[in-house]
Amino acid sequence: EALSRELGDYDFVEVTNTHCGGTDYGNFGLHFGVTDSLHTSTKREKVVKPEDISTLGDREFFVLNNNTSEVMKGKLI
Repeated sequence: EALSRELGDYDFVEVTNTHCGGTDYGNFGLHFGVTDSLHTSTKREKVVKPEDISTLGDREFFVLNNNTSEVMKGKLI
């Protein structure tokens, strides 16, 4: 868990798009209704989760690219 804490957290935006539509007969004829909804939320996650570290195999490792801040998982063969 210490390594996970050291690598830190990151924020990401989750976007949910909902589209509802249909037809209905009303008092004055056929009605078409469409509703679109867009919801965004910001979530925070660990760069590397503690459970990902604890399940590493004998020859597996994580690498941090300092130029892109990308964390990659590797395996020695």
